[in-house]
Amino acid sequence: MGKCNNSEEVDVFVAQIDPKEASASLKMLGSLFPLPESLGHLKRIRKDAQQTSLLITQTSDQITQDSILSILENNNFKLKDNTLSIAKVSKYPPVTREQLNEWKACWPMSFHEPRKEAPIEFTDSDLTEIEGFLDLVNTTANDAPGSKGQLSIAAAIIDPKTSQVISVCRDNRHRHPLQHAVMQAIAAVAEKERERRESKSDPVTTRKRKSLDSDESVIGNAPYLGDSEDEGGDGYLCTGLDAYLSREPCAMCSMALLHSRIRRVFYEEPRKDGGLGSAYKIHVHPNLNHKFAAFRIERK
Repeated sequence: MGKCNNSEEVDVFVAQIDPKEASASLKMLGSLFPLPESLGHLKRIRKDAQQTSLLITQTSDQITQDSILSILENNNFKLKDNTLSIAKVSKYPPVTREQLNEWKACWPMSFHEPRKEAPIEFTDSDLTEIEGFLDLVNTTANDAPGSKGQLSIAAAIIDPKTSQVISVCRDNRHRHPLQHAVMQAIAAVAEKERERRESKSDPVTTRKRKSLDSDESVIGNAPYLGDSEDEGGDGYLCTGLDAYLSREPCAMCSMALLHSRIRRVFYEEPRKDGGLGSAYKIHVHPNLNHKFAAFRIERK
């Protein structure tokens, strides 16, 4: 086997199998020795003209070749010569085709071409509007002393197609630990949606929203973006909407924005445990089923 040039390597146990047993072996191996998520980029089988090799599991101090062979034998796992060897494989997945071509020399692996995002550009008009909505949340956050212990944090949900404010809320976690500004703002959107459905006698279980051509595409007094090009009118609370925050959201609030299918988030003040860039990047996490753009705005 080749060497994983320019990549950190780890050791794995490998066995030779009959090519005819490959399908059954893979199915059984998935339950006996599932690969850790960190090695999910590796394929389980390597085929060449001479042999078919099967990646069994990563080596460790907790497991020996004899114990692995015993487990395989007890489950009627068919190895060609009933022995294991150790191979070196790439510890990390490739992020470019050049890395793939180098690293697959030691063991075959999967590769997903990264999406090439077009650069995002804002016009002067866009920037003026963004600053205006950030002024709104900052004014809301600092408008009055508030109750004892109340934090100067606020959030607003905006319809970008109409530039109308759907909700704007101040942090209330001094009353309840879950009432962060973002959670309050999303809850306010949900309340307006409930009122809209009740006023139109829509069943609460309705999942598809009407299009913008319909008179029912409003929440409260603000037009609501029921259908978006990205989500296809999927019935989530914030599909196609933007959030403006006085401070970077925590992980909980970042996940709430993701689950409600927010379109974009703008914030000013970062925080060390923030969920959109400082500590985590929840908005672009590869294992989550929605992604959104997040912008930290720095003003002089």
